[in-house]
Amino acid sequence: MTRRPTRWLTLAGTSAIAAAVALTSAVPAAAADPTGPKNVIVLIGDGMGYNHIDAASLYEHGTTYAQVAVDPAAGTIQHLPGTASQVFQSFPVQVAMSTHSANGRAEYDPAKAWADFDWIAEGATDSAAAGTALATGVKTNNGILGLDPEGDVVKNVAERAAELDKATGVVSSVQFSHATPAAWGAHNASRNDMTGVAHEMIEGPLDVIMGAGHPGYDDDNQAVTPSYSSVSERDFQRLRDGQTARTFIEDRAAFEALAAGEDVPEKVFGLAQVATTLQQARSGESEGQLPFAVEQNDVASLAT
Repeated sequence: MTRRPTRWLTLAGTSAIAAAVALTSAVPAAAADPTGPKNVIVLIGDGMGYNHIDAASLYEHGTTYAQVAVDPAAGTIQHLPGTASQVFQSFPVQVAMSTHSANGRAEYDPAKAWADFDWIAEGATDSAAAGTALATGVKTNNGILGLDPEGDVVKNVAERAAELDKATGVVSSVQFSHATPAAWGAHNASRNDMTGVAHEMIEGPLDVIMGAGHPGYDDDNQAVTPSYSSVSERDFQRLRDGQTARTFIEDRAAFEALAAGEDVPEKVFGLAQVATTLQQARSGESEGQLPFAVEQNDVASLAT
């Protein structure tokens, strides 16, 4: 980005089901501290837990790292020997964060979760409440984006970064106006108001917005009769016609040129030519298949 060359906090995430997000930095002291991070990247694997990571490690490397032996009656948990195969599993600092909703359970109880697997299936936190907790530090009710349970707006870290004149962005492997990426760019009482969320994100301070949700394509990257569920027809036409402050890109070549630094606008809106996800929902995918068994869509890998 040319407008704000100082420091970045980038928020990027990937998920089999939901979102990938990218954002910029928000720590005021970092600008004055030459040893501080130049860029900050937050990666969100929406709905991803330790076993999801272990499953990927088993497929890639034949190793596990986070398996445990549990005695439900006694509530004891024994961590089994494992091998770290993902880079972040060897990070010197590793912490956990609670993102439960305000109208769900008061707290996560690991003993109850281990003792009865049905316990965790009730009152689950959704992506809107969890995303809001991550982006703002405030717990809210399921279905709500960027508002507290009383309906008051709570500032997210991307907005704070923009106030400090830092570049910000959100990048998703699903619709850009889906709940997890939207938590960093919108304030709405309903996550289902995706066109309203999209409008706020387009008009908001984020410098970069990228994701799926193209009205003119299906999940196989094939052109279809337009369906405006992720972004309104008016906003889509405004983006295409250059009537917003953002440079609009949509095909793979444009994304690759941007990634190569050949054409870097101050504000960009990248809408991959797929409906709901970059790759996950394409035809031929079925439960139990090995990864990559079905030919992938010819779209940019935004989340990588």
